[in-house]
Amino acid sequence: MDRKPLSFDEDFSIQGKWWLPNSKTELYGELIYKQGEDISLKVTGAFNGETDLMNGSLQKYDSIYGIDAKGSSYTLINASGYTYGRTDFFQTTISIEYVLKSLWQKHFDLEKHKIKAANFTTNFFMAFLEGKYHLLDGPYLQNNVLQIALKETADLDILQIESARLSFIFDYGYHTTDPLLNFHFNQDIHLKIDFGLIPKLRDVVNELKLIKDFFSIFSYTQVTFRTAYLAVENENQGQLTDSYNLLFIERASTFGQIPKVWDVLLPFSKYEDEIKSALRNWFVNREFITNGLNLYFDVSYYKITQPVNAFLNMVFALETLHKIYHDQSRRPTLHERLMDLIKKSYSILSSYFVDDAMFCKKIVSQRNYLAHNHGSPDSVISYDDYPYYIYTLKMLFEISFLKILAISDGSLQLLVKKNRTYEYYKNNPPA
Repeated sequence: MDRKPLSFDEDFSIQGKWWLPNSKTELYGELIYKQGEDISLKVTGAFNGETDLMNGSLQKYDSIYGIDAKGSSYTLINASGYTYGRTDFFQTTISIEYVLKSLWQKHFDLEKHKIKAANFTTNFFMAFLEGKYHLLDGPYLQNNVLQIALKETADLDILQIESARLSFIFDYGYHTTDPLLNFHFNQDIHLKIDFGLIPKLRDVVNELKLIKDFFSIFSYTQVTFRTAYLAVENENQGQLTDSYNLLFIERASTFGQIPKVWDVLLPFSKYEDEIKSALRNWFVNREFITNGLNLYFDVSYYKITQPVNAFLNMVFALETLHKIYHDQSRRPTLHERLMDLIKKSYSILSSYFVDDAMFCKKIVSQRNYLAHNHGSPDSVISYDDYPYYIYTLKMLFEISFLKILAISDGSLQLLVKKNRTYEYYKNNPPA
């Protein structure tokens, strides 16, 4: 069995045979993953056993089972696609929402298996923890002998709420053919979630995304998943029955970048209490984060290839934030809402606005020009100046929301100052 995990930052294709649960029809085909784009299954034949002309109608499958040439077992969840062909030759192409690779050669049963815990790694956690919790002392030579000392591997608890317990866990491994010449040590940091309430698979994935999104705010480099795992138990037996390597499509514009320590805007070791408190408040504000932050994350996770859309996203995100947390009435205008948000964080943001009133006036005029086609007959922001306004609005949103999460002004000043993009536009405003 292949022990190599499915990784979010590595494209792959897996040849195998695939079938529906409780079906004897096995089809040969290929499971294909492309980072941030698609998970698809292409098989020769039709799962429903058709042998006549197919019209390409949409077929949906709760789960599909598979096994590759090395004996690894896969479960594909929430699948849909089309079958085309005639005269005993058909090609089926299916889009997959979730892939589960079994670590114990068992298929995931949607009805019987209950998810007890999950954990995931990102490209960010090693830098975020600054090496303060690394396991390895050494390696170093003593009397021509390679010495390795492993530190304690106790979990690092970061949150306990009714629905889940969150903790960092530390994983390591090493191998060598010649300790003095060719020694390899690898370590990874997982964030583990022990669920207090048994969730469904979709809820688990949403929880992983919710948690990862929190850490994204504290990184200059885009935070992405690397691996994810599930621990499940059988409903009837009430004990752990299997572990699964989980994969799904992640929204991101880049994969595989490794943040450095200087890319961490607030390091955990120095701001541990604040970050833990903010994480708790993050869950308290789950409804707004799930719905209201989508516009913000669309700008954060994707390169600004369509600046008009990114601009409108950030304007609407700020307007929504102010309505929910500061003034739910319809009285304040957009200009008044923006000015109020700047005022509430003026000690942090004053040096980033040459003229805050004029800045807000331009934002409102451009929003009216783009969205309503009234109030401003012409565009007041040139195409080349969009990035300045987009990132300044993004900065205002982050500061405004992190204040709600109880991050202190001093920490927010550091977070903004360490963001190289914000500093660039501070020093290079539009003429």
